[in-house]
Order: sequence, then structure tokens, then C-alpha cells
Amino acid sequence: MKLAKILVAGSSVVDLVFRGKDFDKRKKGSRISLAFGGKYISDDFYQLFGGGGSNAAISLVKQGFEVALWSYVGNDVFGHSIIKHLQEEKVNTHLIKCRASATPVSSILLTSSGERTIITYRSNADFIKFTSQVKDQIKKLDWLVLFSLAKLSKTKKIEFLRFAKKNGKKVFLSLHGTEYAKGFTYLRDYFPYCDILHLNAHELADIFGGDAPDFDFYKTNFAQKLKLPLLLAVSYTHLRAHE
Repeated sequence: MKLAKILVAGSSVVDLVFRGKDFDKRKKGSRISLAFGGKYISDDFYQLFGGGGSNAAISLVKQGFEVALWSYVGNDVFGHSIIKHLQEEKVNTHLIKCRASATPVSSILLTSSGERTIITYRSNADFIKFTSQVKDQIKKLDWLVLFSLAKLSKTKKIEFLRFAKKNGKKVFLSLHGTEYAKGFTYLRDYFPYCDILHLNAHELADIFGGDAPDFDFYKTNFAQKLKLPLLLAVSYTHLRAHE
């Protein structure tokens, strides 16, 4: 069986993870509050690689697919380390460009029990350009997978998706939560160009209204309601695919 060739468009991020008892200190039921001039001690530190694009590309490679990543990073030590890491993971990196003002970085503060507070700097890395090189790559592959790119306009994203569909490609779409929050009227422009839509129960609630815990993925075909071939929805306890 011939496996699909995939182009993933999405972000690449360096995660700086700090874990320590200092981050447990908060009033009962409230969020962590960092004092001006405060200094906090981390018991553990990890540098990891993340971002929707990078994570998806690596996961697909591990499943045996041939994958290229279309992403922007900064021309800095973080950007070069991301590219090296992706190459080690066998992801095709020829469409990763060091054109962002800086590589996106997330500082993650973990409590001793694993609860997290995230501080993210995205820079302008979401503004990937639809070059002739990218178009040629799409024509050669079977799927376009688009993950988030929160700062990129809906118009630009639909341009990518429309081109892929015009050239007979399949499209997997996973948007940022801020777009799902805008509801059905905003989102429906994406649906004609989408073969699989990925979202969670809270985001589904933003589309249909109601409360996420009330959605029954066994009784309701939400893909049919949205007129999509396939909807991949993450509920509280299940990962369900509807056809």
C-alpha cells in the first residue's frame, strides 16, 4: 500500500519549560501571580520543540508518511536548532525559511503537580508566503495539512486551501481556538475546501452553541451538520471520527 505524501503548514516553536515549587504558590482557586521585581526558582528546566506544524509533521513521519513542513522561523539559534531537530526526525525542511523576525518561543511554568502557565511570543512567523516553490510542492503531494497559524488572515488560508483543492489534493484543517470562537457564520467559508476538520468539544460548542459536556458524539453526526466529509472531534473522554 502506497502511503500519502503530505505538506504540513504550521508553526515551529521552542518551548522553554520551568518546573518548581515556586509556581505552586497562589491563593486557593486563583491563577499564579508573578510580582513585579520578583525572582522565582525553577527546580527543573527543559528545552523542547513544539508548534502545531512541527508536532504534526513529526507525528506523521513516525507513522511512515513522507512529510514536508512549510514554516517560518527566525535566523537565530532557536530557528537553526528547530531545523536541525526536524531533519533528525526525517521531516523534509526545504520549505522552512528563516524569514521571521524571531523564532516563536513559549515559556512554560509548571507546578509540581503538572499544572501549567504559558507565556508565548509568536513574532511574525505565521505570515508564511505562498510562493511558486510552495505551489509546486503542493502539486507533487497528496495532502495539505494546515495547523492554526493564528495570525494569518482567513483570506490567505483559504487561498492555500482553494489552490490545493483545485489541484485535486485532500485538505486537513485545524484552526486556532480564536477562529472557532467566531462561530459558524465566520467558519463556513472554510468548509468547501476541507476534507477533514479537527477541533475539540469546546470549539464545537462555539459553532453550535451550548455546553461542551452536553455533546454526544455517539448520537449526533456533527460532520453531516457542517456538510463535511469527516470531522475529527476531541471530547472529554473520547477521540471520535464522524463520516
